[in-house]
Amino acid sequence: MNKLYSRRTPLVILISGSLSVGKSLIATSISDAFNVSNIVQTKVVVDVLHSIYPDFKYNQYMNENLDETQLIESYLEESKLVRKGCNFDVEKAFVEGKAVIIEGHHIIPSLFITKENNQFFYHTPKQENETARETEIREEMEKVEQKGIIVPVLLTTQRDAQLSYLRKVAETNKNIFRSNYSDLETYVNKVQIIQNYLIKSNEHFIEIQINYNDPYETIKLLHKTILEQIEIGNKIGIF
Repeated sequence: MNKLYSRRTPLVILISGSLSVGKSLIATSISDAFNVSNIVQTKVVVDVLHSIYPDFKYNQYMNENLDETQLIESYLEESKLVRKGCNFDVEKAFVEGKAVIIEGHHIIPSLFITKENNQFFYHTPKQENETARETEIREEMEKVEQKGIIVPVLLTTQRDAQLSYLRKVAETNKNIFRSNYSDLETYVNKVQIIQNYLIKSNEHFIEIQINYNDPYETIKLLHKTILEQIEIGNKIGIF
């Protein structure tokens, strides 16, 4: 890690996973372990989007009675909007040779990375109805040196394990879920639909299953995964 930082090699850690799997806690632990001060949460990006677009409704698809296809389509549309809000932090990491952790359930690999010769490359895909400013930002990102280390991780969980965990959380803190999340089983079913989509449709993820009985085991696995990707970068001459 000292070698990585001393040579100002960009490190981008993408931590994805469906809602309520524990991404924020794990991202904080990894931040401490690798001394990464910059953590971008997609839910914060959503807050910014809401201030710009008052009609933008966060996770609206979780509140509506949608079938599986409609749920995924709505999730994808929201994820594409959130994706735009992550450009600045990633661009800064590559330009300045720093590390950044981006975590949230809106992280879909095809919107962030491509893979060639066992190496991940960050990219900024063209999106529909781009404004002139968004096109300008995307074109600027394409000019940025893409040589760095990217670690795309998907945190997953078994349905019954997640349901049991959230029931315990709800019993401890009855205000932690919104009123329309009172039916935890329905909520978890929707969360699992999104998780299954991420697993099946995005082969670039490195999947790590969360162990609710021993969360430190999950953190250790993620820690090992990041170190392995850094070692790959070292072997192919990134730093």
